[in-house]
Amino acid sequence: MIVGTLRPEMGDGLQTTIEKMNQEGSFELMPLIQLGSDSVSALLEAMHPGHIFPESFIEHLASTCDGNPFFVIELLRQMKEEGNISTAEGKDFLISQDYTIPGSVEEVVQRRLESLDPETMALAEYASCIGRTFESLAVMSIKVARDPAQALQRLESSGIIVLNNGSGEFCHAIFQDVIYDGIGERWKSSYHLSLGEYYEGKYKIGTEEILYHLARHFSRSNENEKAFDYCYRAGEKAENVFALEQAISFYNDSLNSLSKIRSIDDSHGKRLSLLERLGDINIITGDYDESLGHFNAALEVADSNDNKARILRKIGNVHVGRGEFDTALDILAHAKEVIKEGTAEYGRILLAEGNPHLRKGDFDKAMPLILEAIKVSENTGISQKDIGNALRSIGNIHWYKGDYDNSLKFYQRSQKIMEEIGDKHGIGSTLNNIGNVHHAIGNFDTSLEYFELCLEIMEKIGSKIGIAASLNNIGLVYYEMGEQTKSLEFYERSLEIKEKIGDKQGTALSLSNIGNVYYFTGELAKALKFYESGLEIMETIGDKWGIALSLNNVGNVHHSMGNLDQALKFYEGGSEIREDIGDRHGIARSLVSLGNVNCSIGDLAKSLKFHERSLEIYLEVGDKLESIYPYCGLAEAYLALENVQNSLEHAEKAVNLSVETSAQQEEGKSRLILGIVHRVMGDLNKADEEFEKAKNILSEIGYKRELVKLFYERALLFKAKGEPAKAREHLEKALSEFQRMGMKLWVEKCEEALESLN
Repeated sequence: MIVGTLRPEMGDGLQTTIEKMNQEGSFELMPLIQLGSDSVSALLEAMHPGHIFPESFIEHLASTCDGNPFFVIELLRQMKEEGNISTAEGKDFLISQDYTIPGSVEEVVQRRLESLDPETMALAEYASCIGRTFESLAVMSIKVARDPAQALQRLESSGIIVLNNGSGEFCHAIFQDVIYDGIGERWKSSYHLSLGEYYEGKYKIGTEEILYHLARHFSRSNENEKAFDYCYRAGEKAENVFALEQAISFYNDSLNSLSKIRSIDDSHGKRLSLLERLGDINIITGDYDESLGHFNAALEVADSNDNKARILRKIGNVHVGRGEFDTALDILAHAKEVIKEGTAEYGRILLAEGNPHLRKGDFDKAMPLILEAIKVSENTGISQKDIGNALRSIGNIHWYKGDYDNSLKFYQRSQKIMEEIGDKHGIGSTLNNIGNVHHAIGNFDTSLEYFELCLEIMEKIGSKIGIAASLNNIGLVYYEMGEQTKSLEFYERSLEIKEKIGDKQGTALSLSNIGNVYYFTGELAKALKFYESGLEIMETIGDKWGIALSLNNVGNVHHSMGNLDQALKFYEGGSEIREDIGDRHGIARSLVSLGNVNCSIGDLAKSLKFHERSLEIYLEVGDKLESIYPYCGLAEAYLALENVQNSLEHAEKAVNLSVETSAQQEEGKSRLILGIVHRVMGDLNKADEEFEKAKNILSEIGYKRELVKLFYERALLFKAKGEPAKAREHLEKALSEFQRMGMKLWVEKCEEALESLN
């Protein structure tokens, strides 16, 4: 960290001055900037006002310190203590003009440490095993010095630590790192064992509060049984508060300790539990390869059919996460073969089987599996949570199909169960689902209330994943409401959490959502950057569903930019993956994109074919909202074919469905198309009416790309009305925006239209 402005009264040394400013509250923390020659000079002036150090020394110090202010401060302090800096006539100067500056900050620190006596150094080593900060009593618990209190005082007077009310802290992390790295392994193990026993003895009754300390110290000693136990418990504690990276570290330490214990009761069961827990966390963080590795290792030690079936179910879930739906179904079928029908685990496998069918859009296959899972769960009388999750899955099916009334009923039934059993996470999840329903039907204020309630619960229980999902959904509401700045703020907060906990798939989806904001507002270059970043992560983790989504997004940008060949390549790549994994919803979306780009290319027969296939899928699954897109695509393709009547029919269907589903974005787009159809038909008043409605909606939600297209289409309307001045005004405005966005095809259209006005 760097501090506020240097003042003339800083002659008492920079460290003292910083402490003084801290007490006064007259500085603020800000990111540290690497030091150059000017900054080194400023530090020298602060520590040695009026110095007469040669310029060559300052430049050499600046080049050697690698921008590290600690290096400079520590070196100058040592030089003063060692007598290499002297004072005459109120000015500081070097005793030797050719003073040799150490080559690294570690060398500077090592020189300071060499001045310590053996007892003080031993105490410093012991303290470094605790951490950057430490309890003074803990340091003095081992007899490495005849008078530990005096040794601590010597460490403080040497500027290595600071003591304050029974605790201490290394003045800089580099001190702790250099000291700790220099301890021999045998002594290090001994120190950690001693510290573990100290904490264990002091906190016998309430070990939970210092569980992380116990786990850390015993894991670095040779007490493997205690290391295994404390690390396992610390991992559970970290996992429960969604400190996932910490949990992974503790579980791995526990697993490592377990492998060193010669005899322990139920070692297979303990190893199975650790491997399974690691696999579960890896699914959450999106580390699918790691997860599969842990689950496959767990499968090798699973000693009962119940355990084997459970692990196989979880392996199947990993493949669902990767978009490998057919592989998942094969594994889940195998899981059913090794477990007895009618058991609770059999019911969970049925529910798991429904998920890949749901993701594929095969709702008719998903529903019977979920209903059977509910029946099994009810008969076993074991897990109400499983029933609640199954009801939520049925709600998801109805939601995908656009049957929002039934979707809401099942979500509410799920919520009631979760409330009865006190499952806070389940309650939060159902609130999120209910918010999705209200969002889908355009009740944005209500959906926002549910998402905020979900966020409140997730924050209370410390579910970082739930918090990130809630923030993302709140961002989505603001996105739909046209408040793009707020939307971006929530997306970025969600992204920060996902990156912190290592949720790779979630990170990729957040990057895509941020890309959507920039795509919506017409900042295509920015959108492309975020889409490509999301695609790169999806490819890294092998998430086929996510890769297909990202390819389609990248294709959208290239289509808008007029790079039609590239757009077609990306659309086809995404479509191929979706066909491969059987994602019917995704296939339908890809078909819309392929229909649109072929319309732009001029291959209208292909365009009609793709849109008709897409519409067929959406009608089969009953998705009213998504069916608006192929209706719009068909209207545009028929219009290009000069089949105005068919174009009108499909445009009107798109408008009616968007009104019925309260889909503002879709209504704005479909009314724009309907206005174009009326203009081509010569019904200029109706065209003007639809354009005005489209303008009001698109302006309200901030849909800039479509709004600029509206300027262009309205210019053609003014031209048809015989109002060339208004036509030119709209075309020039549209041209300027299309040029800013980089939409080449539309730039060409505007230029041609402007020429026709001359």
